[in-house]
Amino acid sequence: MRVLKIGGNELDDPGFLPLLAQWIGETAVHLHEQFVIVHGGGHDIAMMQTRLGLEPKR
Repeated sequence: MRVLKIGGNELDDPGFLPLLAQWIGETAVHLHEQFVIVHGGGHDIAMMQTRLGLEPKR
């Protein structure tokens, strides 16, 4: 099993998800692998911190 962490910057690109889905589908079949996809939400959290007047820290 493989774990893929997808960040907010990637999700801001409208063409990213279709390419990711295609790559996972091809790779999963070729390597007989399963994937878990996680999203940290860092971009959204930083935006919320800014709106609340807090300084985002990484």
